[in-house]
Amino acid sequence: MYPVKICTINSWKGDGNYDERMVLMAKQLQDLQADIICIQECFICYALGVNTLMFLANTLQLNANYCAGRKKQRLFKGNMYETESGLGILTRFKTIAHKSVQLPRNRFDEDRKIQQVYLEITDGLHLLVNNVHITHIDIDDTLKAQQLKTLTETIHATKTPQLICGDFNLAETHHLLEAFQQSAGVKDVFEQTNGSTKRCSLVEAAASGNAICVDYIFYKNIAKAAYTIKIINSNVVLNQKDGQGNYPSDHFGYYAECIIDTNE
Repeated sequence: MYPVKICTINSWKGDGNYDERMVLMAKQLQDLQADIICIQECFICYALGVNTLMFLANTLQLNANYCAGRKKQRLFKGNMYETESGLGILTRFKTIAHKSVQLPRNRFDEDRKIQQVYLEITDGLHLLVNNVHITHIDIDDTLKAQQLKTLTETIHATKTPQLICGDFNLAETHHLLEAFQQSAGVKDVFEQTNGSTKRCSLVEAAASGNAICVDYIFYKNIAKAAYTIKIINSNVVLNQKDGQGNYPSDHFGYYAECIIDTNE
């Protein structure tokens, strides 16, 4: 049996008090000692040499896998800069393979992907981790449904146990999320260990007393596979503010402790 600790967080690009937030995020991630960290909205500002993923990788001394995302002019620290917002996976494991799958798009949201990495947990045992950020720019949920269909097909395409992390921009009771879990054959790690306990992954919602969750870690096992993913514990993390009232992000993170159990 091999223990694996995984975390997911939407890092809020370059918004808010960015420098203070990054220090706080690194501190709280360091306390978690996660083996795998899936990050959405990894921010890069070329002119200022700012790079969320590499800052965290260097601070936490983890290996970084980056999946390029949308490039555009964004306001950062009071000025407009050419920036990028992508997906990233930090890990203490060796990366065996790294690829991406293009998600359906429209003219308002042109570049979203599924990031996939195969990690070597031990000799001959490779774990597939998926990192995704489903669109929020969708009036009637058509694009969300299309992107979830592609994600489902991508999950089914690989006959191996896997973890799926990210910001789905869907509440846990939304019919599209429920349909995704059923069609993809995935389970929500938080539900597995906390049952129907209410949760919240949005700072603004929590401040107003609303339990709204849009961030998840799912897992999928495959019959007769070489190993099984077993969930030991999961909870909300990255939810502590500093003395100035800053949170690490406008989202809270989710964390799970797993066991990779070889089927011998």
